[in-house]
Amino acid sequence: MNRVILDFMIPLEVGITANDYLSLMDSDYQQYPIDIWSKNLSKDSIKKLETQIVNEILRLWNMNAIDIVLCQYGNIVPILQEHNIPYEYAIETPVFLENLVKRFMSLMSLDHMRENLPVMISISASDNSLNTDENIELIMEHTKNFLRSNMINSTTYKNSADCCALITVDNLHQITNNEQNCNLSVYLNEHLDFEVSIGYGIGLNLDMAIKNSHTARREALLSGKSFIFTEKGNLIGPLNSKACMVIENHAIYDIGKIAKNSNLSAVTIKRIISILKLTNSNMVTTQDLSSHLKSTVRNANRILKNLEKGGYAKITCTQTSNIKGRPTKVYELNFHI
Repeated sequence: MNRVILDFMIPLEVGITANDYLSLMDSDYQQYPIDIWSKNLSKDSIKKLETQIVNEILRLWNMNAIDIVLCQYGNIVPILQEHNIPYEYAIETPVFLENLVKRFMSLMSLDHMRENLPVMISISASDNSLNTDENIELIMEHTKNFLRSNMINSTTYKNSADCCALITVDNLHQITNNEQNCNLSVYLNEHLDFEVSIGYGIGLNLDMAIKNSHTARREALLSGKSFIFTEKGNLIGPLNSKACMVIENHAIYDIGKIAKNSNLSAVTIKRIISILKLTNSNMVTTQDLSSHLKSTVRNANRILKNLEKGGYAKITCTQTSNIKGRPTKVYELNFHI
């Protein structure tokens, strides 16, 4: 077994023989070096590794130090054949390849299916008082122009409070740069005299897409920018922002409940929770919150007042300083999650 080598072990510097491999698997490692190393592989690094592996195998073969190579890298097989070096390449067995191809085809099929899931876009003026019939008509006209200019087939219509457009996930990726930016909002804000809020809803069917788009637009109305609500129940946003994040489905219920009770956005609640974890304290002042959120003191004060009304914040004490002025209120936050 000491004359049987495994090609993928060569770069690890933990031994390269079959015995070395078995000893490694029998050890108490929580995570094998192979697992750690393989996660950092890239296309360029694989090419360099193959060259390193081939050179080492040829060196050992010419020294008569090995009998056979258990091969994982298919690219080195022709070189082994050229030098008449015995090898076993298990991955090329018909059964393995058949199962691999079937799995790959299934993943491609699922990918294709998701790309064609319905997406409903819900758009309205950010200021609710501006959602007149005339303004909704303007939103729809410019939305049609944007989608046409991007060669996206869509069905558009208007309601009393918003304009809607039906597209697919594939189109969504195109106009949001893979769920990072909202090019539609940029376009509309340039062509309209008022700002808009946009919600994208992905659904397994049309009804779910409509419902999810309204959920996303409500979030957009609360915190600005644009949001996506996916078929898995994840909230993504705000788009066009460095603070863009994914709030996963398992956290949506608790965070959404707090947001609703406090009349704040779910993203604002998520950011505050992150701040508390970062500072390892649930005590905060208006100035602290303003600094962490990079917002005005007035906005931070509004957030804390809303949390206080919702029952998630209370004033525990005040701080005074040598500078003249009102004492600073210290809030204790408790989200019970």
